[in-house]
Amino acid sequence: MAKPRAESAVTIGRQSLRDPQLQADALASEPMNFREVERAPEDALNRILWRAQRGTAEPYPEWAVHLIADNDETEDRPLPQPR
Repeated sequence: MAKPRAESAVTIGRQSLRDPQLQADALASEPMNFREVERAPEDALNRILWRAQRGTAEPYPEWAVHLIADNDETEDRPLPQPR
């Protein structure tokens, strides 16, 4: 008798992610900079958040895709200092 196949899952805290896309999103978001304002890649983060809320079956909306780069992604400027 064959053994049942164990599903591959990424465990984050107490939650297991069985969806391969959500696993990839979890791993992709790990190195993102959330400590500083506007340093996480906007498009990638928006797609990750979309799939986390809507699931992977619903496609990311075309109206949310920007064909022209946003200033905050192309401009390398110092961050404002806290007062």
